Amino acid sequence: MSILEVLELIKSGESDTIEFKRKLTSDIGKDIVAFANTEGGVILVGVDDEGNIIGVKEDILQKLSDILLNITPPLRVKVDKISIENKSIYLIRVPKSTKIHTFRYIAYIRVGKNVKPLALNELLERAAEAVLYFFDRAPSGVPATEIDLNILKWFLETREKVRNVKSYGDLMEIAEKLNIIVSRNSEKSLSGAGVLFFTQNPVKYVPWARVQLVKFLDEDMTRVAYYRFIEGPVWKIINELEEFFKANLMKIPIREAKWRRIELYEYPLDALREAVTNALAHRNYLIPSETQVFIFPKKIVVKNPGSFPPGVSPENPRHVPRNPLLCQYLYDIGYIEKWGTGIYRMKKACSEHPLVDLKFNIQPYYTEVVFEKVSEVRELLDEKDREILEVIKVLGEARSSEIAERVGLSKTAVVARLERLEKIGLVERRGRGAKTRYVLK
Repeated sequence: MSILEVLELIKSGESDTIEFKRKLTSDIGKDIVAFANTEGGVILVGVDDEGNIIGVKEDILQKLSDILLNITPPLRVKVDKISIENKSIYLIRVPKSTKIHTFRYIAYIRVGKNVKPLALNELLERAAEAVLYFFDRAPSGVPATEIDLNILKWFLETREKVRNVKSYGDLMEIAEKLNIIVSRNSEKSLSGAGVLFFTQNPVKYVPWARVQLVKFLDEDMTRVAYYRFIEGPVWKIINELEEFFKANLMKIPIREAKWRRIELYEYPLDALREAVTNALAHRNYLIPSETQVFIFPKKIVVKNPGSFPPGVSPENPRHVPRNPLLCQYLYDIGYIEKWGTGIYRMKKACSEHPLVDLKFNIQPYYTEVVFEKVSEVRELLDEKDREILEVIKVLGEARSSEIAERVGLSKTAVVARLERLEKIGLVERRGRGAKTRYVLK
């Protein structure tokens, strides 16, 4: 690294990948381990916290070697000595590691400019994620002959349309090139991602690779209105959940301008699809638990096994995929538009929706995405809707003709509005034909 590059590095200041140290102390072992366990980084010894070059008079290499002996498993760093303004500074470059390193038997991670020890649950989660990467790419033990070639044909055709990527040759050879089929000890089997994406019934091999869908009548989860498991390849589960939302979520008529009426789903459909896609793409498939979608009267919760990787959060949604091969397949067919942007799209969709707020509940072994209603449907009604509700309230119950006379609309227009108000859940229809009456719910 040149002197100019070092000066630019110092000018940029401390960050999640840059640390300044006036001198070398034994605590630098924590910083080295934290960088290795997060995204890697550079430590400049001989620079104070404000970025002033103090310099180091002693040779630190032997002392640094002694410190590195306390790091387990062993970690290699690169050290450069640079002279600036007749002052010596040392650059310790720490690579990002695929292992979990400890300093004096404690693991650390980098969070912004700070170093924090990994709690036991975080340590276990990181260990699980390291194994999960193996699950995604490694042989599953499921024979290669279990691949559904019709799914593979559909995948290749869709990829060509969406990403303009063409494939030629034998389907089984293509499957090997795409790591759908992998080899171990000369035996060919499906990869973990191959099982989840290219077999008709993944639960045959991974019983929890499905979604538990439950609709509750209350917020306490005591009264169940609907319950089922959605099974199949990952992409099919995503499609089925989207169709369920379209068929079962209420459409709310709102007036966007004086002359224009539009219908809006009570929850942002794009954000729900994104949450489900992320849950299935990034969940921890080593945890024997299903992805869950819970529908409550005032919220929808998408819950998946596995937490955010260390250093990643809803506020800092960097793309660190648990299942990179599965993510690649979903990207190829357009289910993931751009890696690392899913949370941004969910936030944007919810910020533009008049009823719903987006929240995250991140725990050591699971993550919940919560779509919570923050406004009532009544707030979206126009003046005539409110007049209709007021007439029913005053009369106790009313015929459509009575309402039409009082609000100044045709009977046909009133009936159409009453049907919408009934779907929204604000009025109830009683009787049939000429005896039909409407009451408030």
